[in-house]
Amino acid sequence: MSLYDLLTLVRSRAPGPAPSFNILHVVKTVLILRDGPAGRGYLARKLGIGEGAVKNIVSRMKREGIVKTMRGGCLLTEKGRKIADEISKWIKSETELEGISLTVAPKNYAILLKNSADKIKMGVEQRDIAVIFGASGATTLIFRNGKLLMPPDIDISIYNRRDAEIILGKLRPEEGDVIVIGSASDEMKAMYGALAAAISILMPDLLSKA
Repeated sequence: MSLYDLLTLVRSRAPGPAPSFNILHVVKTVLILRDGPAGRGYLARKLGIGEGAVKNIVSRMKREGIVKTMRGGCLLTEKGRKIADEISKWIKSETELEGISLTVAPKNYAILLKNSADKIKMGVEQRDIAVIFGASGATTLIFRNGKLLMPPDIDISIYNRRDAEIILGKLRPEEGDVIVIGSASDEMKAMYGALAAAISILMPDLLSKA
């Protein structure tokens, strides 16, 4: 099973009440569990949702053979590790960004995507999907020829050297990498905005149908 297969299954609703989670919660759960086992309370805090919703996520992932449960928590199965490895090929690092003025809101969260520059048009697509998932917006940056560019080719260091230095120092992109920054009034919305923008780059048809 690939990440796309898993998210397609999660997105498809079974009969009954609407689920209390979305595909971003599932991706974030895999990202958390790739670092080791975690309990329901810890997952709830990191995901920003209730323990009941976490229970539903874990049950759905367990049904698909992605996680297994044990006393005190859950961990990825071999199938789950393969999905985590697939994510890790693209999402190389993620971090909160403090003290930058380039974005549209005070709280900012950045995700670095490897070798994804050719997937970027003007960046408005990522902004729009981030807003749909609760963020105030998203900023898309490309690292090319040693410069951090706002699409199509604006070198942000010319206008905001301090922000460029902060972003480069935190994420250390390489040629052809993309950085998406989710922005919001709180950290959780900023994180999910960045994650939605990242998934929309990797799987452009998935979130557009969500």
